[in-house]
Amino acid sequence: MAQTKITVRNTINGQVAKVDPSLLDNPHLAKHYVLVEDDAKPMPLMKPTTAEEFVSRRGKREKKTSTEGTTEKTEEG
Repeated sequence: MAQTKITVRNTINGQVAKVDPSLLDNPHLAKHYVLVEDDAKPMPLMKPTTAEEFVSRRGKREKKTSTEGTTEKTEEG
């Protein structure tokens, strides 16, 4: 029986790897690994962070990017 693998990013060095899902159950390892898309590429990181800091920082960036260039239509009446 083949085990399913998940793709994670190491928040210390930015590398991506396919690993067993139980890795995220380990509290020591889960501090520095975050779940990413299967097609994620390695990326250089400015500084090492914990998984929690990485997710909060990336979440803010994605929200900012997704709201740029969009205009919200309002109905007045």
